[in-house]
Amino acid sequence: MSLALLLLSLLPIPLMTSICLVMWIRKQHRLYPIFWAFLCFQIVWLASEFICKTISYKAFFYSYWTGSFLNLILQLLLLRDIFSRTLIKYPQLDKFRRFLFETALFVSLASISTAVLMGNKIHTISKMTVTVELVISVVEVMLFIFVAASAVVLGIKWKSVICGIAAGLGVFGTVNVAAFILMLFSARLTSHVAVASWLNTVGYDVGIGIFCWYFLPKREEVALPQKIRPELLDWAESMRGSLPR
Repeated sequence: MSLALLLLSLLPIPLMTSICLVMWIRKQHRLYPIFWAFLCFQIVWLASEFICKTISYKAFFYSYWTGSFLNLILQLLLLRDIFSRTLIKYPQLDKFRRFLFETALFVSLASISTAVLMGNKIHTISKMTVTVELVISVVEVMLFIFVAASAVVLGIKWKSVICGIAAGLGVFGTVNVAAFILMLFSARLTSHVAVASWLNTVGYDVGIGIFCWYFLPKREEVALPQKIRPELLDWAESMRGSLPR
C-alpha cells in the first residue's frame, strides 16, 4: 500500500511537466503566467520533498514547511487572478470584484484562524501555517462555487480554461478541508492519518487530472462573454455607490 501511495504522490510530476511544456510551446505561459508559475513550483516542490525525504527528516521538515509557505503565496496570487479574470470583461464590476474577494478572504482568515487557534494551546509556526492552508482551502472551494455561479449568471462556458483552473483548485480545497476535519475529529489517530494521506494524494491527482483535461488537448480558448445582462448591470451600479472608497 505504501508503494502505491508513493507512486500516486509522484504521478503529478510528469503530468504537470507535460502541462508546463505544452503551455510553453503554445505560448500559453504568457496568457496564464501565475498558473504556469504555480505548476512549475509544484513540480520543484514535490521533487524536492521526495529527495529530502531520502536524505533526512530534518531536510524534509525544512523543505516541506518552506514549500508550504511559498505555496500559500502562489495560491493567493492564483486565486486573485482567477477571480479577476472571471469578471475582467465587466468594467462595471471592477471595484466590486476587488472588494468582494478581499472581504471573503479576510472573513475566512479571521474566522477559521480564531476557531482553530483558540482550540489549541500551542501556537507554533507549523500550526499557524496549517491554519492558513486550511483558510486557503476554504477560499478555493468558495472561489469554485463563485465561478460555477458566474457561469450560470454571466453565461461563461465550462470549456473556458478559467473554469478548469478553478475546478482543479476546488478539488484541492475540498479534499484538504475533508482531510482536516477527519484529523480534527479522529479518535484513532494512526488509522485516520493513513486515510487522510490517501485522501490528499488521490484528491491532488484528480485536481491535476482536471488541469490535464483542459490544457493537454489542443483546443481554442473560449472567450468570456462580452455583454452583461441589464439587470446585473443596474445592480452593479447600485453596489458601486455603497462600497467604501
